[in-house]
Amino acid sequence: MVQSFYHPILPVIKSINPEIKTTALFRVEKNRLSDIEIVERARALKVNFINIEKEMASSELVSLCHANRISVMLWTVNGKNEMHNYLAMGVDGMVTDYPDHLNMIHGIWSGIERFKELAKNATERAIAIPESMLHPAVKNDSSVKAEFIKALSLSLKIPEEAIRIIK
Repeated sequence: MVQSFYHPILPVIKSINPEIKTTALFRVEKNRLSDIEIVERARALKVNFINIEKEMASSELVSLCHANRISVMLWTVNGKNEMHNYLAMGVDGMVTDYPDHLNMIHGIWSGIERFKELAKNATERAIAIPESMLHPAVKNDSSVKAEFIKALSLSLKIPEEAIRIIK
């Protein structure tokens, strides 16, 4: 993968080898580009990814990029809450100084899909999850369990208090 702030080089890289993944880097600037301008530039450059400062991220930009088959990465995301929020937003990757935190949180988010079916049948926007359904890492570590509940809450758009783990 080749990433660059100097965007004119990216199509040159693609012309040399179309198999190389390219990423246009964007930073917060005084005269910031709009979300549409960022996507238009990325499309014109034929990049696979954009990698933006986290302050630039929005659900709208992520959706617009995904609609145009452009993946979205952020830099530099270090807080666990931020990691949850950006995964809920749908970003495809993050640069972090704490890969162990991101790995754990990403692993939790990877397993969330199977719990969404339970939520469809839940009443009064509350969900009870049998402990037997949880991965041992979630079941046996209270801090990981708390991160799981936070991720599920964000994913289902229900309060953390509405999620119960039952024996």
